Amino acid sequence: MSPIKTLENGVRLVYGVATSPLRKGNVVLFHQARSGSSVLADLMGQHPEVMWGGEIFHHFPGRRQEAVKKLKGRMLYAGRRFYGFDLQLYQLKPLGFELPDFIVQLKQLGFTHFAMLERRNLVRLVISALNARQSGVWQKKGQSKPEFKGINIDLAAAMLQFLETDQERNVVHDARGGFPVSLIGWLDYLQAGYDSLRTQLNHECMLSLEFERDIETDPTRAYRMFCDFLHITPAEVSPRLSRTTPFPLSEVVVNFSDLRSYLTATPYEWMLDG
Repeated sequence: MSPIKTLENGVRLVYGVATSPLRKGNVVLFHQARSGSSVLADLMGQHPEVMWGGEIFHHFPGRRQEAVKKLKGRMLYAGRRFYGFDLQLYQLKPLGFELPDFIVQLKQLGFTHFAMLERRNLVRLVISALNARQSGVWQKKGQSKPEFKGINIDLAAAMLQFLETDQERNVVHDARGGFPVSLIGWLDYLQAGYDSLRTQLNHECMLSLEFERDIETDPTRAYRMFCDFLHITPAEVSPRLSRTTPFPLSEVVVNFSDLRSYLTATPYEWMLDG
């Protein structure tokens, strides 16, 4: 790091520490992958009264103490602004946390607001994840045309199909508990995560967002709801990210007929046409 950058960071830290007692609160956004969290985080990060830290525990190698230390350090730079970050539910176990005690830890650190972002169509969530893994495009900036090569889903082991390294497989193995690695096992795991999150946050200061209702057609709707939740006036922002897999599933999934047969008469059948 250059001397100028080191000096700038030092000044930001001193100012942050000095003004942090004036901060109104801190907020966490819980979500699953491929649910619109990146576009919402980008919008919140454009607000002058918010410092959005992003997904700070993505591939984080530490455990509980290191995670808390990192979070405390990031919060200091926010100063009087709201500090916010987002977290995928599967990232908790590698840190050594279960959801209830993580919420307790956040409250001890001064977190006052808790939000969850749910994608109801879990089949589309999974297809988006598989497409991102295959294409290497996890975020798409602007309105450029999205691309896909066609996905052949391994219905018996879809969860493993998404993973590339032994480290990722070990993390997911620990996080998924007794859920099978099949596609239905993956969908059940995702739904159970949302249900648990909703239960745990029920008695907190909580905002519940849905991808399909609040982000898919107009992400500034979720942004305005988030600002209202924090009691701050919405600032002028501009969506800079767009969907990577907006196509009908029948065009994306190579073995779509097998997929339809597989999900027929299950709670997830309706998602094929969503």
